[in-house]
Order: sequence, then structure tokens, then C-alpha cells
Amino acid sequence: MSSKPLNLLHLSDTHGNYHHPKFNEPEKLANSDVIIHSGDFTAKSDNWEEIHDFLNWFSNLPVKHKILVPGNHDRAFEVFEEKNTGRHQIPDNVHLLVDESITLEGYRFYGSPYTPEFCNWAFQLYGAEDSIEKWRKVPDNIDVLITHGPAYGILDTIQNAAGKVSVGCPYLLARIEKLHQLQVHLFGHIHEANGMTTLEKVLYSNAATTSHLIKISK
Repeated sequence: MSSKPLNLLHLSDTHGNYHHPKFNEPEKLANSDVIIHSGDFTAKSDNWEEIHDFLNWFSNLPVKHKILVPGNHDRAFEVFEEKNTGRHQIPDNVHLLVDESITLEGYRFYGSPYTPEFCNWAFQLYGAEDSIEKWRKVPDNIDVLITHGPAYGILDTIQNAAGKVSVGCPYLLARIEKLHQLQVHLFGHIHEANGMTTLEKVLYSNAATTSHLIKISK
């Protein structure tokens, strides 16, 4: 049995600026079934006043379903995941995904905040073995994958002295290539590479510092 088409509103890397009009466009919100934030919603990762303000804003957006995946700046979320505390502070209508899946309207979503090691931030992957083990947890039958960072070579370039360099995770890319049901990969993290592209029937959305409205169906 097919599921009805679903409109996804994807945000990422708001870094404390979530009240900005570009993240609160009435037309996009009105046409969304699921709003997804793929990490780095905080500017200061240990500022609980800011975190509570964000959660209040996010939970009150006029969208039926809400999914939240932390990012490398959201260190407080790593701490309370490690200590198994703090989830009671997440509003009931917000689905926090940390290496977890959820089915909404007949579509299966999986979210993970982990990115390759960089500057001792939160939710880091340390080398090949750690990365392979992490991405092995992604189920085969998901429709939408949400990670904070990109896969290698896809909307992941930064500019340095040597030119443009890809900084995405190659082990995430290897896992994605085996997800034959996957329709969409949502992420952020690399601000200067934001945008959307389609490769091998998968839509990739880097919404760092912006928002993208995406329609899926099956």
C-alpha cells in the first residue's frame, strides 16, 4: 500500500538564529508535513536558556511532525545522551533522533548527529573502525536519512589554501550506496556547500544556514 506524498521542511545550522525570518517563512511552514532540523541549533552548546528557547520555538511551529538531530556544536545533548539524562526536557511533540529511527505517515526516518573528528567537538567519529561501526547501524529500509554532516563528495567542499577540498565522511557514503530504498539524505554542517543535488535517484539536501522544502512520495 502506497503512502501519501509528504512535504519535508529541512533546516540546519541555525546557530541560535532560529527566530530569523528565513527560518520562519509562513508559506513553507503551511505547506510542510514534517519539519527537520539536522543539527547545530545552538550558538553556545552549554547555554540551557538558549536551548530551552530553541525547543520552545521548534515545538510550537505550526507543522504536524517535528524531528530534531543534534550536531557537533550541540554538546549539551551529547552529555545528556552519555549520562542518559535530559530527554525529559524535550517537548513531547519533538522526536529527538540520536542513532534512532521513527516511522511517520508511512515513511521511515533515521537520524544520527555524528561527524568525522574535528577540533574536539561533540558527537565525533574517531577513524575508520568507529565510523564503519556507526554507519552500520543505519537500517537498510529507510526512506529518509538525517545526519549532521555530509557524505564524502556530496555538497561537502570547503575552500582552503590548496583550493576546494571535500570533507564529508567516506564511510557514510559507502553505507548510503547500499540503502536501495533511500529517497532523501538531509544534512548540514558545511555552510559554504549548502544546496541540493540528485545523484542515483537520491536527493541530497545541505540546508546549512538556510531551509529547503522537499516533496517525497512512494
